[in-house]
This record gives sequence, structure tokens and C-alpha cells, in this order.
Amino acid sequence: MSRWGKAWRVAAKALVLVAVLVGLDVALSYALLPYGSHTELAWRDYYSCEDEIDTIYVGSSTTEVFLDPDVIDPVLGTDSFNLALGQGTPGVSLDTLEAVLARRGSNLKRVVFGVSYNDLVSEESVVARLAMAQARGIGQLPAYKVAQLWHVAADPAFVNAPTSLGVLAPWSILGVDADEVAGNVARRLSGMSAEESAQVYTPEEHYMGRGFSTNTSEKMHENNLSDSEVVGGMTEDARERFTKLAEICEENGIELDVLVPPLPTYRILMYGGTYVENMGEIKRICEAHGGRYLDFNLQKGFWQEFSEDDFWDNAHFDLAAATRYSELVASYLSRVDAGEDVSGEFYSYDAWDEYLASLTQSTPVFVDADVADGAIRVGAYTYSGPNQHMEFKVVVTDADTGEVVAQRDYDADPDFSFEPPVSGTYAIRVYDRVEGTDVEYDHYSDKTVKYQGRR
Repeated sequence: MSRWGKAWRVAAKALVLVAVLVGLDVALSYALLPYGSHTELAWRDYYSCEDEIDTIYVGSSTTEVFLDPDVIDPVLGTDSFNLALGQGTPGVSLDTLEAVLARRGSNLKRVVFGVSYNDLVSEESVVARLAMAQARGIGQLPAYKVAQLWHVAADPAFVNAPTSLGVLAPWSILGVDADEVAGNVARRLSGMSAEESAQVYTPEEHYMGRGFSTNTSEKMHENNLSDSEVVGGMTEDARERFTKLAEICEENGIELDVLVPPLPTYRILMYGGTYVENMGEIKRICEAHGGRYLDFNLQKGFWQEFSEDDFWDNAHFDLAAATRYSELVASYLSRVDAGEDVSGEFYSYDAWDEYLASLTQSTPVFVDADVADGAIRVGAYTYSGPNQHMEFKVVVTDADTGEVVAQRDYDADPDFSFEPPVSGTYAIRVYDRVEGTDVEYDHYSDKTVKYQGRR
């Protein structure tokens, strides 16, 4: 066989191998990538109307489920779309802005960036970045899809990570669980729309249109709250990517509005001084590049209009509260657009004590418990300001029989100790309420302790 014949034979084998690999990737993507994810619905929707869009919302889940374009647009006269994503760090938001500008840059006039404390202290998430890149490629040309994935794979935050190559095969990272594969394939084959599939795949999440969604899960009781969160300084990645986002907006003449969505106050206080430091730095970067900044945690009177009952978990509003919040945001942006100075209606990071003193509402209780010197010691604690005075009630039961073995009525003292009669497992429940009120309780928290008697 001639040299050219051998070369063609090698080339043919290589092409066959590539075809097999591509076919395998297509098949695995079809079977494993979830059909009807929120990001898929949002980007399909966006592409259907992108020529109209002049405003996008970016950020994490607290933007995704807080800002409803259908509520905001009539007030501002905008055509907006919510392209925020759960776990959306500044890197995800920057990717989204760059992708939108690359396609329809001349139409974009405003970016609303919703940023929470967690977005700034969390490491870049390859899952979130990849989910957004994968969704952007749906219905687009193969070259565009590959470019979106390569943008993530080549990112310095991931290039040396074990998952970097997996980015080019999204099903290896984003795939459904093994027991969901059959159902995922069946929904695709049935002719079911992506919207219909989403209601089966994630029945508690409801896509409302224009990127906005809501969650109808049963509200989480305060007993399920956690204070085991990352607390610390802003990551360098977050700082660099938000700065670049602000620079892009400034260079392209795009209005940048940074909004900090409200959280239950105990979380703000749990972050302590790092909240002031991190959010204050974002404010300075935003304003240095001509942006406007509003932290709704610091809006005076906010907690007279909203309550912590408006959250279905420890971070996200239910639909009714999200609608009211969207109305509030639209009102403030309208006033700022008209040149009005609204800074006096917000507390300042520079006068943090004033904000703390304004808090008077009830706050959740958390419990520590251990065994020492033959007794079970219970310590209740809250994250509260100087004017949030709580009192605590303790009930201890035998975890096996439910029999009450010790209790103490409401008292301002957060500590309680007792010596159980026998070894065993004991369930401790601590209730709290605002000091001096007569409600049964505002919140409660549980702890279980194993006791083995004196040694």
C-alpha cells in the first residue's frame, strides 16, 4: 500500500473514532442531562425575545426568585429578563453579561446585579458555571456550544482542577442520578415539552417566565435553620470578577445597579464585621465605576413592611413577598433614575451601630449542649442587636419514651443544666420569645444528647 493510502487509512480511522466519540457524547447528553432544568427554560425563553431585552438581572438564587420582570418593567418602562442562577457567584454573572453582550450588546442598557454575602465568600462553582454555559448552548450552533463550554474549562479557577476536562462533557458533572435516567429519557421520548418535564423533575420549582421562578416547598420551620455558614473575607476571584463586570458596564455605557436582597436579620448579624467589610467594598467598586448601590437589608422601615415569615427558608422569599419586593425595587430604581437621592432612607455601613439599634423583632434561637461533671449543660444563643431582648424556655424529654424529665419556664438566662436520672438519650428543645411578651413561643431549636452517667 502506498504512503498516501496508509495516510488516508489512518485519517479514516481517526474520523471514525471522532464520530463514535461525538455520537457517544450526544447519546449520554440526551440520557443524562436533565430535561427541563430552570436554566434551560430561562435561556430558551431569553433567545425567543433577546432582540427586545434592554435590561438583564444577574446574580444568585436570591435574585432569581426575588425579581419579577413582569412587576418591574411597567414601572421602569424596561424590557428586562432575569438571568440569575442558584449558586451564581460573580463569575457566573460575568459569564452571562459577556455572553449577552457578544450576541446583542447594542441593545443592553442596564444590568441589575443582585449580590448576597454568600456569593462573595464562596469559591467559584464549576457546577453553576457549567450549568449556565450548557444552557446557553441549547438550540445554538455546535461551535457556539463548544465555545461556551471551553470558556469555563479554560478558566484559571478550574483549569488545574480534576473536573476541568469534564466540563467538555457536561453530562459527567451535571447528569441526573442513576435512578432518574430512565424517567429523564422517557420524558424526552414522550414528546413532553421542557416546561412540562420541569414540573415533573422539580415539582416544587415553578418557572414563571422571563427567567423568574418561585418555589412552593413547604415553609422551613425555624428549627431547621443553620448557622454553620462560611464567614470570612471576600475571595479574590469574587473581587476581580465583580470589578471586571463593573468595568464592562462602564466601558459600554451600561447602567449598573447593584442590589443587595434582604436576608433574615440573624444572618446579617452572624456575619458580624465581615458583612460591613465585604459589602462596603462592593459598594465602593460599584460607585467607582459609575454604578448605583442599594442594600435592602439596611432600608429603614423594611421590617415594618416585611417579616421573616415571608421567607420559605432562611434566604428566599415566597411568591407574594417577591412580588412586593419587586414593587419596592421598581419604586426605588424609578426614583433614582429621576435623579432623587434616596441615601437617607438607608442605614450606613459607616454607622453600623445605628442599624443594630433599629432591630427589635424576634430572632431565632440556636442551641449548644454537652455533658460535663455528670450533668447535661444547655446553652441557648441568638444573633441579635442591643434592643432584641429574648427569653428562653427549656424542655428535656427522654428521647425513647417522650417523658419530660426536666424543664424550665421562660427566663432571660440562656444557660441551663441538669443531671438526668439514668443513662440514655435525651431530647432538648429550647423555645424563645421576645422578653416580656405572652406568646407561647416565637422560635424553637432542638438538640439530642447521649448521657452515660457520672464516671
